Order: sequence, then C-alpha cells, then structure tokens
Amino acid sequence: MKKQLFSLLMSLAFIGSQLYAQTDEDVRPTDERGRPHGTWLLFHDNGMLKNVTEYKSGLRNGNVINFNNTGKVLTRNTYAKDTMNGVQYTYQGDGRLQKLTTLKMGVLDGLQQEYNKSGKLQESGSYVDGVKDGVFTWYYTNGKVATEYIYKMGAIEGKVTYYFENGKLKSEMTYVDNKREGPYKEYNEEGQLIIEGQYKNDQKEGKWIYYAADGSEEKKEKYKNGELR
Repeated sequence: MKKQLFSLLMSLAFIGSQLYAQTDEDVRPTDERGRPHGTWLLFHDNGMLKNVTEYKSGLRNGNVINFNNTGKVLTRNTYAKDTMNGVQYTYQGDGRLQKLTTLKMGVLDGLQQEYNKSGKLQESGSYVDGVKDGVFTWYYTNGKVATEYIYKMGAIEGKVTYYFENGKLKSEMTYVDNKREGPYKEYNEEGQLIIEGQYKNDQKEGKWIYYAADGSEEKKEKYKNGELR
C-alpha cells in the first residue's frame, strides 16, 4: 500500500512538472457548481510547481503534495472528505524525511516517527484512537536506542529501559498505570550495578543499596513513602 501511494504521488508530481513547467498559470478545474473538482496545480512565481491537490465536489479527496520553489517535496498528504486520512509525510528543506504521521480521519492512529536534521530516526511509536499504545523508542544521534517505554492506551505500563550512547543498559524499572512500581536498577557505562532499590506508588520504598566501582556496598538507605528513614 505504501509503495502504491508513493508511486501515485510521484507520478502526479512528475506529470504536473512536465505539463506545466512552461507556464506559471495555476490550473483550477471546477464542477458544474463551481466547486474545486479534479486535480489542481499551483505554481511558484518562478514557474516551479508549488502544489498538487486532488478535489472531489469541493473537498480535498486524495493526494495533496507541496513543493518548495526548487522542486523539493515539503509535504505529502492524503485526504478523505477534506480530512487528513492515512500516512502523512513532512520533509526537511533538503528532501530528507522529517516526520511520518498516520491518521484515521484526522485522529492519530498507527505508526508515528520523527527524524533529526541528519535524517536519522529520533522517535518512533504508535497511537490507537489518538492515544499512545505500544512501544515508544527514542534514539541518540548515533542511531542507538536511548529510551524505550511501553504505553497501554495512553498510560506507561510495563518495563522502561534507558541506555548509554555506547548501547549498554543504564537503568531499568517497571511502571503500572503511569507510576513506577517494583524493582529499580542502575548501571555505570561499564555495565556494573551501582544502585538498586524498590518503588511503590511512584515513591522510593524499602532498602536502597549503592555500590562502589569494585562492586562492594558503599551505603544503604531505607525509605518509607518516599521519605528517607
């Protein structure tokens, strides 16, 4: 489906640039009632194609592509009855992908991704009916995973992990309904355990142990409802 959509959008862009590259006059077909209908082509002052929009009886229905004045694609969107629907793409000025958004009749639903200025994936996750649901991952600029959260219908639920830029585990914990609950462990960049303890209702609870570089216990603390005892 994505390949078919990409092919269709690029074909429209190519046809528009070939047929109308010699004029800067916009093409705005209408139906018998004067409403936008069919494929509209708009141009920049320099004659380059600016926008391709498909209309049906006055409403955007189909593909909408925007270009800068050098011919680079800025956005590629799809509409149904004048509402964004399906996979939407936003590009950086150099043509690299900046954002991918999936919508179901205007509501976030499906894969969402953001990219940094270098074109590398920065954040990825999925929505269901407008709320986060599933694994959300954030990345360092070197492409390695920085953080992973699990969402269940908008709430953080399950294991949460943080990593160093070298790829080694930095910390791990568990969330229940957006609150830290259960064991917590933290490591240094060499992979040695340096802190371990427990959370209850998002507060430190019970014994917390801190370790020295040689692995020996450095100190202990005891908490009750988040307060040091």
